[in-house]
Amino acid sequence: MTDINFELFDADNHYYEDEASFTRHLPKAYSERAVQWATIDGQRRMLVAGKLLNFVPNDTFDVVARPGVLDNWFRGINPEGKAMLDYYNDMEECRAAYREPDARLRLMDEQHIGKTLLFPSMGCGMEFALKEDPEALTATFGAFNRWLLEEWRFNYDERIHTAPAITLTDVDWAVQEANWAARHGARVIYLSPGPVLTASGWCSPAAAPFYPFWAAVEDLGLRVAFHQSYTLYQEQADMWISSHSAGGLAFGSSPMRGYMHDRAADGAISDTLASMICEGLFARYPGLKVLSIENGADWVPLCLQRLNKAFGQMPGSFAEPPTETFRRHIWVAPYQEDDIAQLRELIGCEQILFGSDFPHPEGLAQPARFQSELQGLTAAEQHRILRDNALALFN
Repeated sequence: MTDINFELFDADNHYYEDEASFTRHLPKAYSERAVQWATIDGQRRMLVAGKLLNFVPNDTFDVVARPGVLDNWFRGINPEGKAMLDYYNDMEECRAAYREPDARLRLMDEQHIGKTLLFPSMGCGMEFALKEDPEALTATFGAFNRWLLEEWRFNYDERIHTAPAITLTDVDWAVQEANWAARHGARVIYLSPGPVLTASGWCSPAAAPFYPFWAAVEDLGLRVAFHQSYTLYQEQADMWISSHSAGGLAFGSSPMRGYMHDRAADGAISDTLASMICEGLFARYPGLKVLSIENGADWVPLCLQRLNKAFGQMPGSFAEPPTETFRRHIWVAPYQEDDIAQLRELIGCEQILFGSDFPHPEGLAQPARFQSELQGLTAAEQHRILRDNALALFN
């Protein structure tokens, strides 16, 4: 149990999309190139670029795994040696609170959550699936964002901040979409971590062609959330796997898949943020504030160690020690199983956010239980992590 007597700010909540999420506003000309629905063997399936997406086990989300049923699995606790699916298959019908803002507010009241950042579920697998077709990708994200605005709004009752999805594959589109989102109340935008595929190849999101986007983000006061997604790193992880497992939970099908899933997620966020520091993006745009959401914190020590080494080797390439840049511009939401006391020593308590991943199965069934992971921190530090740090970012 917890003894929290204040409202939380949960920086990582999710909704479950419906069949209209990517198609309601998608121009018909892009249907076959982007997102379609089909009934295959009696089951509704999503086709992206003409292929099954296989990002989640149930594309419609009419039934979903209960919140928190994989919490122990992701902590490495499975004494009975059960298969991941045995835990995941503890299902429930999709609740109204997972798809409707008023119902979500009522649930947030029960959970003692005052404010939350709300991210996609299926949407986190979309960009990489459409990476070879920039026009279809931007059309899909544009359609999705307009559905999101209609169903949830970008700022609902000053309590729910949903994050429109942005891709940098077309920087002109990204600038226009960021401006449109801000005009409609967005405070935070969602980007996939990892390099960007453009017409000239893969490149860092901090590269010069993307300066107009970062300038717009700074000018608009938007917060940028890099939320864990399917990226190039997961595709490279497949090189180490002897057999392929489809169905949306491949990372639980073998020990090496589980290992590479964590490694891919760590690499994508670590390299993304390191590139932003090494390329001097924060010196160029000092108003940028970046959030790492659902990427854990295991990657932070090695990332800072490597950045400090690069600083020692080439000090003239940095405006300041990279650790100082990190502490000023980057906020991290650790997993509940992470060493949060160590993270505090590395980046400071002020840069740590609380994210429960509710209602996903790998998150916390009761978000407030995150406080039990903060033992050893002072009451003031716990208050900062559970509410004040995020409030400062979004007030």
